[in-house]
Parts: sequence; C-alpha cells; structure tokens
Amino acid sequence: MDIDQDVAVAEHVRHERHDEQQGHVGSGRDRQAGDSTGRGELQSDDVPLNSRSAFGLGAKRRVLGQQDLCRVIRASVHPRIIPADTTVAPGHQLPDRWGLVPRDPGILVAMGLSGWLLGGAVSLGAAVLFVPRELWRRWRERLVDRLDRTLRRRVSRFGRRYREFVTSGLRFIDLKGLATVGFHTPELDEVFIDVSLDYRAPHQVPAGLLDHPPAGETGRRSIGDFLDREQPAVLAVIGGPGSGKTTLLRHTARTVCREHEERRRAVPVLLYLRDHIAEIVATPAVPLPTLIRGTLGRHAADEPPGWFEQRLAAGDCVVLLDGLDEVATQGDRRRVADWIERLTEQYPANDYVITSRPQGYRAAAITGATVLQVRSFTDEQVTTFVRGWYRAVAQRVPAAGDAADDLLRRLDRTPGLSALTVNPLLLTMIANVHHYRGALPGSRAELYGEICQVILWRRQDAKKLPSELSGDRKELLLRGLAFTMMQRRVRDLPRHEVLAEFRSALRRMSTTVDEERFLDEVCAYGLVIERESGQYAFAHLSFQESLAASHIRAKNLVDVLIKTVDDSWWRETILLYATQSDADLIVEACLDAGTANALSLALDCADQSGDLAPELRVRLDELVAHTDVSLWAAVQVNRHFREVIRTTDGGRVCARPVTAAIYELFRNATGTAAPDGPPTDPVTGVRASDADAFVRWANEIVEEPKYRLPTVKEVADPAVGRTIPTPNLYPWSTVEGAVVLWTAPGVAHPNHVDAETFAQHVGDDLERLKPALARMLLARLIPAVDALTYEADLPTFPGWAELRLAQVRLAQHLTRDEVRTEALDGDDREMALMLGLDESIALDVEAIRGIVATLERELSAGASASRAFPARVLKDMPKSVVSVTGNVSARALSDPLNAAFHSDRPVDWKRVFRTKFNALARVADCAGVVSLDELPDHLRAGERAISNAKLRPWHNSVIHRLMNDALPVFERRRPLTPVTASAIRLAALCLAVEADTHCPEPAGNHFRAVATGITLLERRATGQALATEAVVLATE
Repeated sequence: MDIDQDVAVAEHVRHERHDEQQGHVGSGRDRQAGDSTGRGELQSDDVPLNSRSAFGLGAKRRVLGQQDLCRVIRASVHPRIIPADTTVAPGHQLPDRWGLVPRDPGILVAMGLSGWLLGGAVSLGAAVLFVPRELWRRWRERLVDRLDRTLRRRVSRFGRRYREFVTSGLRFIDLKGLATVGFHTPELDEVFIDVSLDYRAPHQVPAGLLDHPPAGETGRRSIGDFLDREQPAVLAVIGGPGSGKTTLLRHTARTVCREHEERRRAVPVLLYLRDHIAEIVATPAVPLPTLIRGTLGRHAADEPPGWFEQRLAAGDCVVLLDGLDEVATQGDRRRVADWIERLTEQYPANDYVITSRPQGYRAAAITGATVLQVRSFTDEQVTTFVRGWYRAVAQRVPAAGDAADDLLRRLDRTPGLSALTVNPLLLTMIANVHHYRGALPGSRAELYGEICQVILWRRQDAKKLPSELSGDRKELLLRGLAFTMMQRRVRDLPRHEVLAEFRSALRRMSTTVDEERFLDEVCAYGLVIERESGQYAFAHLSFQESLAASHIRAKNLVDVLIKTVDDSWWRETILLYATQSDADLIVEACLDAGTANALSLALDCADQSGDLAPELRVRLDELVAHTDVSLWAAVQVNRHFREVIRTTDGGRVCARPVTAAIYELFRNATGTAAPDGPPTDPVTGVRASDADAFVRWANEIVEEPKYRLPTVKEVADPAVGRTIPTPNLYPWSTVEGAVVLWTAPGVAHPNHVDAETFAQHVGDDLERLKPALARMLLARLIPAVDALTYEADLPTFPGWAELRLAQVRLAQHLTRDEVRTEALDGDDREMALMLGLDESIALDVEAIRGIVATLERELSAGASASRAFPARVLKDMPKSVVSVTGNVSARALSDPLNAAFHSDRPVDWKRVFRTKFNALARVADCAGVVSLDELPDHLRAGERAISNAKLRPWHNSVIHRLMNDALPVFERRRPLTPVTASAIRLAALCLAVEADTHCPEPAGNHFRAVATGITLLERRATGQALATEAVVLATE
C-alpha cells in the first residue's frame, strides 16, 4: 500500500469517528462519549479536540500544555508515523517508527504552534467567506497532507542515508565481463585516473579503441571544471569502448557525495540507461523519480514523500545517465534521447551528464548538450594507474610492490602492448594478465584473445545487453576477416569487400543477422574502425594478427605459415601461433631456409614457445656457435629491430635503440672507433657520422626492410617517446636530410657547454700552469735589475724605488712559496712546452733566490741611489741567469704576466693574471653546443689561418704541437688525459688571441670551438657529463 492509500484510509477512519460523535483523543480511561454539540469534556489532563478539526472555530479556548500540543501535532501528521490513538504520558517521548519526528519537545511545540496558527488563519478565512462545510473539509485534508509531507522532508535524515547508499555501491572498480580477475578488486579511489575531457564536435570523435586526438591538441579538462557552476550544464561525454566513461560517472557520483557540503548541487543521481530502456520506451512520460526509486531496493521505503521531486525541482541534483549507445535499436535510442531532453526541460536547474559511444550519440544527439570527448591516457597517467593498481594489490600480496616497475619496463620494451595502454579498459586487462597469468609479453597471445572476447561479448553479457549472435560466432567472423586481410597483405579493406567476407560466413550460420548489421555492431565495439571513408581496418594491427593466428590454429592451416617463415609480414602472426601451439614444424622450416629472417624467427619461436622438440633446440644451439659472422650479425639486427612503433603519421620506428653488442658487431665489421659513452645498453656517445655509417652497414647485411634514421617529427611522436628514456638518451634524427641530435622540448642540449663551466675549466688550467708562470715572473726580475742602472739617473721618477721593491718582494714571495728549486718535468714540462714557455723549464731558481735576497736588502737600505748598486748585482749573477729575459711570444700570456709583475700586491698575482687572460682570450664567449664531428675541421681551419698569416716561429711551433696532440683525441685514436685537455684548451685560447689580431675574423672562433669541444670531451672522460647520443632506426 503506497502513502496516498495510507492517507485515504486514515481519513476514512477520522470521518467515521466524526459521524459517531466520538472524536476524543486520549487513553481509554479518559475517553467519554461526546455531547450533542460534538464536544467532549475533560476527565483528566487530556485535551478534548473538536470532532471537526483540532484547528476549527469551535475549538475550546484554553491555555495548552506541552502534552496538549503533542496531541495536536499527532492528530495532524501521517497515521503511519504516529498512530491516532497514541497517548503520551508526561515526561515521555512520542513514538517514532521512522526516525522522522524530532525528539526535542521544544521543536514539537514550535511545529505545533506553526500548524495551529496556519490552520486557524485558514479556518477564519473560510468562515468569513462562507465556504461550504464539505468544500472546507476537502481543503482541510489537503492542507494537513501538505503539512505532513513538508514536515517529513524537513526533519528526515534520508539525504544522508541516500549518500551513504550511493557511496557504498560505487566503492570498487567495475571488472564485470573481464576474463582475468584476481582475488582482490581494487577500490575506485585507489586507482581512478581522471581521463580528462575536451570540446569536440560529435562527428570528430573517433570510434575506435585506440584513437587519439588530433596532433598538437593539448586541451585537457576535468569534469569538475564543467559541473556545479552557477549556470547548470548539460554535457554529452563521448568516447570509444573502454575509454573510462562509466568509471568517470561513478567517481563523479562519489565525489559529489563526499563534497556535498561545499557544492551547489549535492545530490548525485546515477542511472544506467540500459536498465530502464523498457520503462522509458513503454511510458515516455515516466518520471525520473520513479526510475530512481526503482534502484534503491529496500531503501525506497525510507524516502519521505516527494523527496526526489523536491530536490530536482530545487536544482540540487547532478543527474548522471550512462550508456545512451547501449539502447539497442536506433528508434528506441531516439525515444530515450527525447525523454532526456524532456527531463532537462522539466528540471532545468540541475547538472546533467550523458555518456555514449560516438556512433550511438550521432544517431540520437541531445539538443542543447555540450559535447566533450574523453581523452586517452597520457604516459604519466599510465604510470600513475599501474602504480596505484599494484599498490592496492600489494596490500594483500606484499611481493606485488615491485611488479609495477616490472610491468612498466616491459611495456616500454614492447610497443605493441604499450600502444594499448592509452585505453583504460585495456590497461586494466594488461595489469590483470601481467599479475595473475604471468609476465608479458610471453602471455600477450592470451591477452589479445581476452581483449577480443571482452570487447565482442563478455562486457555485453555482463551488462545483460541483447545480442543476436553469440560471442563465439562474432569472434569466428572476425577471425575469417583477419585471415583474409593477412593473406592479401593489407591493413584496410573497402566496405563492400568486408561485407562480402561477412556475408559468406553468415550464410553458414543459423541467424537472421545480415552483414550490414554485424559490421555496424563490431564498429560500435571499436574493434573494427572506419579509418577512411569506406575503408575498414582493425583498431590495431596486433588484433588482426592475433585473430588470424587463431583462425589458422582452429582450421589447422599451419602450412600457410611454413611457407612464409622468410616473410616479415607474417612474422608476428607466426609468433602468436607458436606461443599457443606446437612450433616444431615452423622452427624446422626456419632452419631449413637458413636466411637471416628465418633464423631470427626460429630463435624467437624457441624463446616464446613452451613446446619444442629437443633435437630442434640442439640445432639452434649449433646455429649460435657456428654461423657466419655476417649472417649472425644480420640475425641479431633482425631480432633486435622486429618491434616497430607506428607513429601518428604512419611512420615505422624501431622500438629499441641499438645495443652495445650490436654496435660492437658493426665496429668489428667496419673498423669504426669506439663511442664516447661507457659500454652499457643501449650504446651511447655515438657520433653523427657513426650513426650514418651504422645505417649503411645494417642495410647491407639484412635483406629487408631498409633502415634509416628517423625524422625529428617521428622521434617526437608520443608513442616513440615512451621508449626513449630521456634525459639520458637522445637519438640521432634527420631534418631535411641533415643529421641532428633530437632533444626533448624545453630540455637543454646535452652537448651544450655554458660559459661558467668553461671558465671554471680555464681556471683549473691556469692553476696547473702556475709553476711555469711563476718561473717566468722570476725570469722577468733580471731585466728589471738591469733597468735600475738607468733609473738611478732619474731620482725624480715618482715611486720607482717602491715599484722595484714590490717586484723584488713578488720574486721573494715566489721563491719562498710558489716555485720549486728543481727544473720542471712531467706534466708541468708538457704544459710549458705546448705554450712556448721554454725559459721556465731550466731556470736556475737557486741563483735567483740569492739575488732576490741581496736586492731586497739593498733597496730597503736606500742603496739604489748609487750607480754601482745594479752593476754590482748583475756582475754577481751567473751568465745563465743574466741571459734570461722572461719574455713570452704569446700575447695571451705576456700581457697577463706584465700585469701580474707590475702589481702592487705580490700575493694577488694569480688573480691579476687570470682576469687579464680571460679578457684577452674572450673566455666568456666560449659557450654553445659542441658538434664533435666538426672539431677536426675547426682545428684544420685554424691551422690554415695561422700558416697563411706567416707569423713568428712560436706560432708555427704551437700550432704544430696542437695538431699533434688534439687531432688524435678528436678522431678517437688517443685517449684524453686531464693534462692533455688543459694543454689543448690553453694553446687553443692563446692561438685564438693571435688569430684575432693577425687573421681574418672567423679564425679565432675556430680555435675557441676547439677549446669548447675539448672541454666537453674532458667532462665526459671524468664523468661530469653523460654521453647521451644514441641510435634509433626507422624503416621504410
């Protein structure tokens, strides 16, 4: 019995009591028969109520107590809440079966007074207007019923219980229909990833499982950006199968419940349209609250009358309608869409979200809806989901924690699987298969089979959606289509040929489904897509290959595969077949063929097949040990590059960079120098010229396909980027035929040397050169002493004595703290010879030390005024010392030495020298990206400029030494040591200064490029910079 019937019964009982003049309320011992006026008299503390109404004009005027008012209220509310014959003794509470009446008597008093005043006002108005009794009775009953409903809605806690019901029902992710499900279902909040949305016209939303938005589009918005605004929204969220539409609505409903106190619209309503098709189609005017109550189960009885109607009318709801495309027929889909439109007009103040696949929505668009496309997962979202999924599993299985990293690594190495991860449903299936069925990619044949089953029929069965063909028959039809396409070596077929293939197979089945309807159905599933106008293909080549392998296994057509072991087109189909079948015949055919393609396929089949004859494994072991070197190299190249990533523009890029082992085969065959990077996988530090040479070598040893370096655009494709572990790997690529190093946007070029880093290295070089520089400063003291002979005749020269005394004290400082007595040798000698500082090598430091002491004594005593003083000092010097001049031919060294020698602070001589040197050599300009292949060219260009200038012998000597030391290093014929790096850098900078002075303008920059390049090589040799250049191939 519904609530309206309850009200009618209660009113009938009250009418009968009125007719019998027995309208008293109270306990049995307090009730008396009414008098002729219809009024009862008090026999105790009970209040007599007028038989017409507790609020009528004839009610007895008196002051009411708390108990009296409780009775008045009890007489006005629904009898199912408070029975009419209930009496409340003093100090007790009203009985409350539903939890709808407040326990606080004060609230009851306020409610009673409000009802009394309202009833009195209406009664007075009716009496004044002479309303007939019968009409007034009807009005009174309506008023009481309205008050009843209002009170129940106001005091009910149904809203809280409803939110709890919604939240608990959506706690876990929905895995219904998946073939592989573990013992634990993760909670939705643990693994939910906001797929995000973007504006899109319905005809622009792709229908396939793996379709991506157009290239270059970056708009990604959360559904929260569109809901709960001041203006209500009607959203049509469109996406392909498994794109996360339903999960998005489920999480939105939970979010609204969780954040209800901060939201304008705080009541979520989630309906799966497939569950209500019959009701909507049969009764187009069926109210939304009716459908909602049908989903509440036992909680429907708790709803106060009109609760949902009031919430909808007030605009408090977020109405989430899932699966418009799941309405089977187009006519019914249009009727459901019309019902939704009427709903948005009836309750316009609410937010509405309707989900659908693209094809279903195009045939039944919602007027006024904003269309949003569900975006695919990004790489970051894939990583977040996998880690969240395994984190949830690890709560029950501690060992599952490391499995997330394992799965992510396997996905990076298997582009065919990685391409599927943009779809949330497929990513969930991959995680399930990886965890519960074994590591991928060994189980990928099972994974592809499960994907086809889930997309074709398992999810439909789980949702109880009608289908005229069984799942097995649907798969059988697609297997035949896939095999036909493999035989014809195509990825696309025109519509009429697809229909012909289906027509032929359907005629063998007992079904009324025709080929047109079946094609439309599988396109709606997203497994087959219309790639271009009238051209149909499988959503991914892996599905075509997997279904073809299943067809061959079911029809026992292994002979087809035996004949194609040397054909790369069939390679993946053969591997998928061998994974789940006896591979003996295929491996034997491969060994008999003896080609690089066939032998690499045999090794792959042996790795992935669990069933192979022992004698065949022996033959494979002998193959590894005795195969010709060049053939073995071709086998390795074929195996390594078998995984190919298809870019958005149709390019084919090999998934894995060249390994150190394959690069070593290349070096052994061609004599190429070793790369700059360490011997790790993948190989790094490959020069651009070597990458180009590797491509030529690979194409010479393999039969097909022909390899090339990828274009910059191909490397930048997101699918390719997932396999490149930047920032530690940067592949060589091409732009308009030129080989360039690809770098990620916003990332500094790995071969860039900045000015600050370069200046630090120059400072270290000068510190290493300090012993030779200090000796050259000492040598300059001899000409200074000789000059004293002439300066003695110039007593008016201001400060001459102080200047010479400072120079002597500099020499004193050098001999005491900076300069060793023994001659330069080893690294110091090499540095000095490279820069032409020959005088510093054998300088008699001990003799100069004595002279310095004498000079300091004489100058301090003022003896310098005598002409005999400098002559006497020179006379006592050895001839080997007197002949030293301290002059340097390199201006980059001589000018800084002069500045240091004339400094008034001896202890600052190194700072003075460095400052002057950096300015002359333009050290601050030595920064930029280094091209290691161009360093020998820069060196030769600088040599030609110096030779053509016909400068002094020093220049020829230094450039000759530089060529002998630097060229073998640049060409990787000699290892680089720290001393050699310093000598090359300083010599190049000294020659840059000379070239700036005596040669045309570009000459100096050639030497600065040499100095910058040797800095990069030194940093790589010491581990301060990584060698990141790698080789990734593309195929035609």
